[in-house]
Amino acid sequence: MEPARIINESSPDRQCLEQIVARSSEGILLLDARQAGLPIVYVNPAFESLTGYRTAELIGKRWHVLKRERGQHRGIDDLQAAVERGEPIEVELPDQRKDGTVWIARIGFSALRDAGGEVRYFLVQQRESPRRLGQSAAPAESAAHAVDAGRARPRLDAISRIDPATGLPHYDHFAAILNRDIAIARRDRRPVSLMLFEIVELDTYRRTFGAKAADSCVRMVGAQLGSVLRRAGDLYARYDDTMLVAAVVGQEVAAASGLAERIVANVRGLRLHNPRARSGRYVEVEFAMSGGVPRPEDDADALVERALRELERQQAEERVGDDAVSAPTAEAAI
Repeated sequence: MEPARIINESSPDRQCLEQIVARSSEGILLLDARQAGLPIVYVNPAFESLTGYRTAELIGKRWHVLKRERGQHRGIDDLQAAVERGEPIEVELPDQRKDGTVWIARIGFSALRDAGGEVRYFLVQQRESPRRLGQSAAPAESAAHAVDAGRARPRLDAISRIDPATGLPHYDHFAAILNRDIAIARRDRRPVSLMLFEIVELDTYRRTFGAKAADSCVRMVGAQLGSVLRRAGDLYARYDDTMLVAAVVGQEVAAASGLAERIVANVRGLRLHNPRARSGRYVEVEFAMSGGVPRPEDDADALVERALRELERQQAEERVGDDAVSAPTAEAAI
């Protein structure tokens, strides 16, 4: 594939360029090859739709794919080598949208040269691959296009491991590591304890203070997990909108529950005001546990499912208790 050439020294006519590429279904970026860091100088509407990022968030910034360290994924190595040589390449990489969803991006990269052969811009063309995470590539695809299916979920690039809103690991990354630890614990007959924390009335907090404040609240709760679970093998992550999950290896549930109680107390000590909550004036968390020496059928999802059922049972008992307390009051009022 012969690199495209710019026919004169003047900058591209932005108006004409936008008219040409605005109708493209591919996401398109233009990087300035003459400036350090290759800043983005143009973003088309399809790229905004594809990734969730707006033009104003991208112009003048370094393309995030080029920020990734080599050795994380062979496609990154191939792409960065092509950048250094000014050569065209097409690769497939795990990527992450602004909302945190992970997908497989098919990326075309090529140099735009002036009449003298000097690289003036780099053109990035990006679209979604028909493959999904964990699905192997077609045999005819080159090594530069392939995503190793056996490593796709547990070894995504670092960008896909972290929830950008809260800075906490994604559950998929947590589960991949925990499944490895469960297999080792099963072999060694060691217990694994899983903790599930629900932030009480987080939806109320979000309606009161907004989405960014709610994300900050989750981040601060997550920090309490990190302050208590400090062993090298301890794990924690964001499970869903209102729940965090953690795991410790080598401790039975009874012992690990003491760690969970410390986390609950630490969150209470934050005194995050939740004025419209029915349960109290400040943000609190409830927790449930599951674990023991892993059974043959156990994996991360199975432990979480058991903890979810336990949490639901505890909450049902609390509702029954609340009804029992309120009933005499109602009778007295009558």
